[in-house]
Amino acid sequence: YSGPQPVCSPPSAPKPAYLSTLLGRVVDCGAFVQGRETEALEAEFAEPYGVRHALAVNTGTAALHLALIASGVGPGDEVITVANTFIATAEAISQAGATPVFAAIEPTTMNIDPASVEERITERTRGVIAVHLYGQMADMAAPQLLPYEKPGTVGEGGMLLTDIATRVASLRNHGQAARRHHVERGYNYRLPELQAALRVFLPYLDGWNRARIEAAARYDERLAWARTLAPAPATAGEHSYHLYVVRSAAREPLQAYLGERRIATASHYPTPIHLQPAYANEGMPPGSLPQTERAVQEILALPMHASISADETDTVRGAVLAFEEYEGPNRLRPNRTRAQLTSARCVPTTRGRAAR
Repeated sequence: YSGPQPVCSPPSAPKPAYLSTLLGRVVDCGAFVQGRETEALEAEFAEPYGVRHALAVNTGTAALHLALIASGVGPGDEVITVANTFIATAEAISQAGATPVFAAIEPTTMNIDPASVEERITERTRGVIAVHLYGQMADMAAPQLLPYEKPGTVGEGGMLLTDIATRVASLRNHGQAARRHHVERGYNYRLPELQAALRVFLPYLDGWNRARIEAAARYDERLAWARTLAPAPATAGEHSYHLYVVRSAAREPLQAYLGERRIATASHYPTPIHLQPAYANEGMPPGSLPQTERAVQEILALPMHASISADETDTVRGAVLAFEEYEGPNRLRPNRTRAQLTSARCVPTTRGRAAR
């Protein structure tokens, strides 16, 4: 990679003395998928969430897929979700045989709009996937099955939190009810033992989340006076700041300016799912989701991780303010305030999709 490098150092994680022995421990045991490490991870993960079962799988997409199937979602059904998320959300719905129906988003949090969900409910609606965008909890009731992506891996991983585990446990392991006894056609969604062995980091998760929240507060303090909008305050639960995403009416010039100063940024996700070629046949042309389409043109993730220092956040937010002060007159168009975002709220009365 020859592009700009982050101003921030890579996340530094605690390194217990036994971390270097994890691979050897897995190899010595001789079970490489869904063994003792996975069982221990699931038990340790379920306890703090107050659920009976945590079921580890190999990807977050697999967790979504199994949650839908175990909930009875299938061909002919509709599942409501948002379009400003990674395409895996819609893919899991499609893989279950159902149709994704894209709802509008709240203009400030960019999470799913409950009023829009109500508008899109039909006799075919079987469920809702409410994406907790960037670590910000969406406004929703607690679900029966809660997919959780990448609880701590060196690659892919996912977790399902549920009180109805029997069928999910079977489906993730080729439909086995007992060893070599397959009661239905399942999937190979088992988590590798080396990934599960990284459960040694679970005790650090709360501390990492607190560090992210503190880093976000440092960003917020200076950006409160900027035209670049900081993330909206959490309205449901606490924001964990998986990503720190600002909104700017001059996203591309700002991103270029920061890149020139070796500050890496990213856009999650610049093209909403309903405008992706893979979902072009869903009857939602440009303009169907105005709030979503506006938001994805403005979002920009600033450097954020548990080890980011005060000096590093100062460097980033200083660069943002410098861009506005020195580059603004020539390169910026006026940004909207958060109040203006709220007043611009619009939900198409036509439900935003063609009749089926």
